[in-house]
Amino acid sequence: MMRSTRDPGLLLLYSIPLLFYGLTVLLPILGTLLLSFYRWDGIGGREWIGLANWGQLLRDEHFSHALKISFVFTLAAWVVQTPVALGLGIYFAQRGLFRQTAAVFAFLPLLFSSTAVGIIWLYMLDPNLGILYYIPPLRGLNPLSESFALATLALVTSWQYIPFHTLLYQAAYQGIPHELYEAASLDGAGEWDAFWHITLPLLRPTIITSSFIIVVGSLTYFDLIWVMTQGGPGYATTNLPVYLYRLAFQSQNVGYGATVGAFLALLALGLSWLLVGRSGVLGRRWS
Repeated sequence: MMRSTRDPGLLLLYSIPLLFYGLTVLLPILGTLLLSFYRWDGIGGREWIGLANWGQLLRDEHFSHALKISFVFTLAAWVVQTPVALGLGIYFAQRGLFRQTAAVFAFLPLLFSSTAVGIIWLYMLDPNLGILYYIPPLRGLNPLSESFALATLALVTSWQYIPFHTLLYQAAYQGIPHELYEAASLDGAGEWDAFWHITLPLLRPTIITSSFIIVVGSLTYFDLIWVMTQGGPGYATTNLPVYLYRLAFQSQNVGYGATVGAFLALLALGLSWLLVGRSGVLGRRWS
C-alpha cells in the first residue's frame, strides 16, 4: 500500500536531501553573492559598496583574459575528451580478451588525484629531465612555455578524465539492443551507417551528460592548473578559478574575489540549464 505524500514522516525524509543541498550548495552561493557587494580584506570589517565590484568586473582586463582562458580551456577539453572517450567506450564495450585487458590499464588515471597527476606530468614534461629530452626532434621544447602551456594543461586534464567518460559511453553502448544492428545489417547498412543512424542518436543523452560534466568541470578547474603552472607563465593559464584565488588569498581582495566567484557560479548554472535543464535546450534542438 502506497503512503500518502502528506505523511509527516515521508515529508521529513524528503526534506533531508533538500536541506543538505541547501546547506552545501545554495547557502555558499548566496553567501558569495552577498559578499560581492562588500569591500573586504578577509580580516577587518566589511564595507558596503553596492555594485562597485560588479562595475569593476566589466572594466577588468585581467578578468576578461581569465574568462577567455576558461572558455578556450573548456572548449579544448571537450574537443579532446568527447570523441576519444566515445570511441574508446564503444571499443571497450565489445567482447575480446585484448579489449578487456586494455580497458583495465586505460582506466588507471582515474586512480590518481589531480595533485598527483600534476606532479607526475611536471617531471615528465621537464625539458631537461623529462621524456621529451630523449626524443631528438622534441629536445629543448618546453611544453609549459607561454605558447604551449594551455594546450598542455588541456591534454593532461583530458588524459586524467577520458577514462571516466569512457565508462559512461561504454555502459550506454552496452544498453543498446543488438537487434537494431542486426536489422540494419539485413537492410544493407554498413558499420558507418549504423554508427550515424543507430549508435549516435541513442547515445545522445549520454553525450549531453558527458558534455555537461566536461564543461562545468573545466570552467571550475583549479587544482591541476595550480600545481603545474600556478596560472603562468604570466597570465597564460590563469582561468577564472585561478584568478579568484589570486584575488582572494594572495591579494586579500576577498570582496572582489567573491564577485568573480559569484559570476563563475552564475555562469555554471546558466550553462547547466542550457545543457540539461528542462530536458536540455541543446538536447531538444538536436532531436
